Amino acid sequence: MKIFFFKFFFMFFFMRISWNKNILNNKNNNIFNNNNHKNFYNINNNINNNNNNKNNKPKNYFEVENCDKTTCEFPNICSDINKCQCQEGYYDINNKKTCDYKQKNYKTLLYYEMILNLGIGHILIGKKTLGIIKLIISGVAIILFIMILSMNNKVNKMKIYLNLISVIFSFASLLFYIVDFILIFIFNNYNDNNNVPLYK
Repeated sequence: MKIFFFKFFFMFFFMRISWNKNILNNKNNNIFNNNNHKNFYNINNNINNNNNNKNNKPKNYFEVENCDKTTCEFPNICSDINKCQCQEGYYDINNKKTCDYKQKNYKTLLYYEMILNLGIGHILIGKKTLGIIKLIISGVAIILFIMILSMNNKVNKMKIYLNLISVIFSFASLLFYIVDFILIFIFNNYNDNNNVPLYK
């Protein structure tokens, strides 16, 4: 009787272990399948997002099924059977199929930043954050310079500190000017806040 009991106990024990293994294997397979499904879904989403980004990229034309006077209104012109070319100085943004976005002027940025270097040109083409930062840095440098000139010739701690701060802000302003000079004047390639090239 004892032998039978031990046999029964060991059989039950091994059956239980094998059953648990099967459950674990099934769970692992389900997890693996779910992960594959999620990865496939994520890949498809990334592909769709990339395609949407490409379609939403600003262009000086938009695509239509059949380009004619109704799908491509004057002053835009049909440059191909499926392409409507925007009039000069205008762009189509966000794939709206309307050339209603007027390009910002390149000369505005060039004159304001190369002559004044106060960030006003950046603000006027829509890059307000960059323009305000540059305006603050250049403005502080100018104000400190005026303050130092208005002080007497005696050297004191206040004047030394003001000179040090003025040098830091002046250097930052000069660095901004050099970067703008390279991007705007030398490379002649600058976009506005909507990533649309400037009108030249």
